[in-house]
Amino acid sequence: MEPPQVDPDATPTISVTVSCAWLPYIRGSLQQLLLQTTWKVDNPADLLLAQQRAFNLIDLFQECSEGLEPFACGGDLRDNSAPFGAWSIGPCTGLGAYVPLAGYQSQIADCGGVHYNGVNVHIAFSKPVTISDLIVTYDMNKGSFDGNYNILGAQDLDHGSAEIGHHVNSDDLVDGTGLIWSSGPYATATQNIRFYVCAAARAGADPGTPGLCYMLVASISGEVVGTYDCS
Repeated sequence: MEPPQVDPDATPTISVTVSCAWLPYIRGSLQQLLLQTTWKVDNPADLLLAQQRAFNLIDLFQECSEGLEPFACGGDLRDNSAPFGAWSIGPCTGLGAYVPLAGYQSQIADCGGVHYNGVNVHIAFSKPVTISDLIVTYDMNKGSFDGNYNILGAQDLDHGSAEIGHHVNSDDLVDGTGLIWSSGPYATATQNIRFYVCAAARAGADPGTPGLCYMLVASISGEVVGTYDCS
């Protein structure tokens, strides 16, 4: 379908009262709007704009929780290397690099005996947050893999590197620009998360075909005790 030509909160607007019990289902249904196949567009820039507006629409439906306040942060990584929290390459040293105007670009590095060509970023928050959704837009030019590796996802570094949402294996990885990964809700409060995406991997040696990938846009929504400053 053709995407709307305005932001989700552009006037005129309408107010709707919804039970807190229904909000997770509404947010889950709206995830469909992040898929490339939803939108009938030919220009990658128009697709990215439609997906960014879908992010904003999902963020309007903040979930309820007594004692917690909703927050939402995000930005274009090509313009800002840390749109929320403190960002650094890690935990695997050398796996990725920040390139102004391009975003986070994949690099080859040894991580636990496997040589990946990818990006892994450590995002540290100023206080524990509960994640409603972590959404990352990325470009992928898939290289070679000598096995079926876990190469796209997020982890909670405060709780044994527990997976946040789903991960994608290399057998299921697809090429494309403006691709979307979305975590969905994660109930455990954390201050430190890792996001990773890789274009190629090989045990003990550099991949034969390295490929290339970029992190382009990132947003996060959730709940926190008190207020949260995105910076």
